[in-house]
Amino acid sequence: MNQEKILLCVQEHSVTKNLGEILVNSGFSVVVCNPVFSSVASIASESNPDLIVISVNLDYQYAGIEAASIIKQKLDTPVIYLCFSDDKEAYNKAKTTNPIAYFVQPFELDNIFRTIELGLNNHKFYKETIDFRITEGTNLKEYVEELKKSNSAKDKFFSIISHDLRNPFNSLLGFSELLANNIEDLSEDEVKESAKSLHRTATNLFNLLTNILEWSRLQTGNFSLEKSEFSLGGLLNHVVSIYTDSFEAKNLKLIKETDYEINVSADQNMIEAAIRNLISNAIKFTRVGGVITVGCRINGDNAEIFISDMGVGISSDDQERLFKIEKQFTTEGTKNEKGTGFGLLLCKELVEKNNGSIKVKSEKEKGSTFTISLPYKK
Repeated sequence: MNQEKILLCVQEHSVTKNLGEILVNSGFSVVVCNPVFSSVASIASESNPDLIVISVNLDYQYAGIEAASIIKQKLDTPVIYLCFSDDKEAYNKAKTTNPIAYFVQPFELDNIFRTIELGLNNHKFYKETIDFRITEGTNLKEYVEELKKSNSAKDKFFSIISHDLRNPFNSLLGFSELLANNIEDLSEDEVKESAKSLHRTATNLFNLLTNILEWSRLQTGNFSLEKSEFSLGGLLNHVVSIYTDSFEAKNLKLIKETDYEINVSADQNMIEAAIRNLISNAIKFTRVGGVITVGCRINGDNAEIFISDMGVGISSDDQERLFKIEKQFTTEGTKNEKGTGFGLLLCKELVEKNNGSIKVKSEKEKGSTFTISLPYKK
């Protein structure tokens, strides 16, 4: 006898009664839920049904769709919707939860029953396929989870492109329009300030585009490591010199701790790009008049580059999200500098391509230290 469990949460009592009888007579276990939003999720969690039949509207419009969406986030349960009117908007909302069927009144209970049987069989087959281990020993379920993560990363990536590229362009268009249409009415100081704003926005946009293109290149495998031996101290001095104006603009003090020569073998351009992003972040999140310390050292079998600031710091919860595109977060700098958090993703990729690692130690309102570790051989 079939022991699969069906949860019924339907507005019309006669449908619940008649469909329930058909299911019970066919050997199914039936759980009936009061058709109100507040009851559905808890009863589904307690009963863990194999399939849910639910009305689109419960105690308020589209409540069934909302409840099903919440349940499907926790339980891998197929859903069938029943709608008592031909509501196109309801249908479009229901589609977003990926149901196995959507019926509109008048209902044919035999058709609903057949759909339940087919839906359960298909869902069972899907789960068995997911759990199947292919001959090489790789778990297909793990592979599917990786695909889900990859899709999440892709969606986040497109979100960054669509949102964070649009904002700088809006600023560029705004400032350029101001200058183009009103330059005769602006004072010399106003023109200079607008020009500075244009330059800052263009620079930030260029840096973002550079990071996005570089990260995309790494994801597609369209790169080659060009290792060479170089001095970490010399590379740090070179990168710091690029940001001289930025240090002066915020009156920041720079401390260098590179007392001895450390040479490593890696792709110098990749490591330079990672250091540039870290120093740029340190400047962004350090308050005016603050201190930034950069240096390199030997730590066991690794050569380390560190960039420390006395800035706003990062909470422990946010530190867990720093290097993950699907959980990415951003915050403004101490002078409202805009960022995307994308630079840290790129840092991680660049360093790991060189068999290295990156870590952070930070405390809120006290500052952060980012450390790049690379394999070191004397």
